[in-house]
Amino acid sequence: MPLRTSPYALLIIATGLGLPAAGQDQAPPPDKPAEQVYKNIQIFKGLPSSELMSAMFFMEGSLQVNCGHCHVWEDFSKDEKPSKRTARDMIRMVRQLNETQFQGRQLISCNTCHRGQSPPDAPLPFAEVSDAGTGKADQALPPAEEVFRRHLQAVGGREAIGKIHSRVMKGTRFSSEGWNSAVEITREAPNKFKDTFKLQAVFANVFNGTRGWNQDNHSVRPLGGEDLARVKEDAEFYRDLELGEMFPIARTAGKAKLNGKDSFVVEAKSVEGDRRQLCFDAATGLLGRIVWFEPSPFGLIPNAVEYADYRQVDGIQVAFTIRHLRPDYSLMDEITSIEQNGPIAANTFEKPVMAK
Repeated sequence: MPLRTSPYALLIIATGLGLPAAGQDQAPPPDKPAEQVYKNIQIFKGLPSSELMSAMFFMEGSLQVNCGHCHVWEDFSKDEKPSKRTARDMIRMVRQLNETQFQGRQLISCNTCHRGQSPPDAPLPFAEVSDAGTGKADQALPPAEEVFRRHLQAVGGREAIGKIHSRVMKGTRFSSEGWNSAVEITREAPNKFKDTFKLQAVFANVFNGTRGWNQDNHSVRPLGGEDLARVKEDAEFYRDLELGEMFPIARTAGKAKLNGKDSFVVEAKSVEGDRRQLCFDAATGLLGRIVWFEPSPFGLIPNAVEYADYRQVDGIQVAFTIRHLRPDYSLMDEITSIEQNGPIAANTFEKPVMAK
């Protein structure tokens, strides 16, 4: 699957699925129907080509399989595998159920039955025995503004954070698909960002403060839409200071367990109106997870970034483990070195140039 934004949209091309190539200096092409861009499209005729990949991602995550479960790696258009024909029948069934029983709403999907398994297996659970009346009522939830303020203080406070203006993180990126690579993440205040690693070729995501690009082993493509919005959030160098400004609509919705620890869950909307869910460690106050939701023809696909193993560097707390989570594939960055306030080359955030 390809690394789409900060570390997400390079994986499809890295593993052989392939996307239509885009010219290095061209704007994104008009969104044609899928059958005009890809070969042997039968069930998704009329679907905008930009939505086809999200449909594939949703099915992969629902069954916890990879592209090769249905497709022939050498030629994805072939129909040699019975599982591909079965998938078409299942999509027709799901569509019919939603149209005839739920007025076209996307209430039934692959995940309704499969839930990460192929074939589906959903044994009845045992009823939990309740020890009612012995637990203590939770204290009132703190308002989102207080949760944001506690995180700011836990990271190091406004003055300490304001002294940092650049950060270079180096380590190893691990994939749920089995590969790993050295990774380097460069940030510069107020909002410049570069994420790069190498497999068969160099892969990068860049935001120069105004525009963003994604580089893979085919070309350099401009980022737009949700991809651009997500890399802009990654690029906010002083996010810890600006959570209230970035998410002006926010409320503490409850408590949940995150990696075994109690966390406050904040439901929020960005300035652009994008929905986000933020989880903060109830004990330390540190941000543990940000969740957003990507639309697909079958429903919303959850995406998350998790932050763990915070350590003090130059007077502030920085996460040394960063996980990028999706149902269909995930990445984990294990950081081994962080340099702050060092020199950043002037051309670091320029548009990547493909080798001839």
